[in-house]
Amino acid sequence: MLAHLLINLCIIAIPVAGHIGLRGLQGDFPRSPVVGILAHPPTKYVPHPYILEYNDPNLKSLLASISGVLFTGGSLDQDLRFGHPYVDAAKVIYDYAVDRYAKKDPFPIFGICQGHQLLALLAAGTHEAISEGNYTTNNVALPIKFVKAGGEMLKSLPRAVRKILETQNVTANIHSNGVPPEMWKIHKELRKQFKMTSTSEDPVNHKIFSASMESRLGRAPMYSVEFHPEMVSYVWHPALMKALAKTAESVLVANSVVLFIGKVFRDKPHRFKDSTALSKAFFRKDTFRCPTDAALIQGFCLYNISSYSPVV
Repeated sequence: MLAHLLINLCIIAIPVAGHIGLRGLQGDFPRSPVVGILAHPPTKYVPHPYILEYNDPNLKSLLASISGVLFTGGSLDQDLRFGHPYVDAAKVIYDYAVDRYAKKDPFPIFGICQGHQLLALLAAGTHEAISEGNYTTNNVALPIKFVKAGGEMLKSLPRAVRKILETQNVTANIHSNGVPPEMWKIHKELRKQFKMTSTSEDPVNHKIFSASMESRLGRAPMYSVEFHPEMVSYVWHPALMKALAKTAESVLVANSVVLFIGKVFRDKPHRFKDSTALSKAFFRKDTFRCPTDAALIQGFCLYNISSYSPVV
């Protein structure tokens, strides 16, 4: 699953297949997609041991070999601006995806939380597409409201999952910034690239923000969500348990969305010719780390979930 990364500067991290990073590459060359993850500090966990610090021209040469890129969540907030290394790296990736699509060779991007806001910024050409600090949704689970039919991603979900999304508090929201619906009226380029596919409402101030969006037909394939489907099943954090609802319904929704994310990249095979070429893309190897309330057992973070009280 997707997770947070610990890094020193903006990076592209390359998760190969689930457990490959724990065993090494020898004799186990993956044919599954190789997805880049653009991340930045301050984050706490290293989910995979292989990390490449980005810097041109190495970034573009790496993009040519991988299957797509995930823009993760994060906490840049008011620093999410053109001129910041993270945003500048993201623009290189965004422009690369647009160019690849023009050549009929799609290169997908998926954004989560800050990644959702980042894609809006890149499409609009300005950070003003993001409403900063205007939401109280930094630890809350919410339903979503579909815009029309909800777009390719939401329409692909089972009917029961769609109903849960619309009627129950299952999406993990951990943000105070967001992209409100009116930005589609204000920013022409945002409107040209993306259609908003769902919204959520701040339960305190009742302000609306886009909960998901995806590229319009005829545009480079990009999808994003403001909530965190990757955290619900695997993160146990006492300070975030209001957002990370641990119910059968929330886990079903999260896993359904994550399966769609996997589908986005699955039909885009990587272009490393062998394990030697793949290993050369890795800049350094970092030790897998777990949060302080979990133990590393056979390559996995094992949580003592009995210490957590259910949120009612």
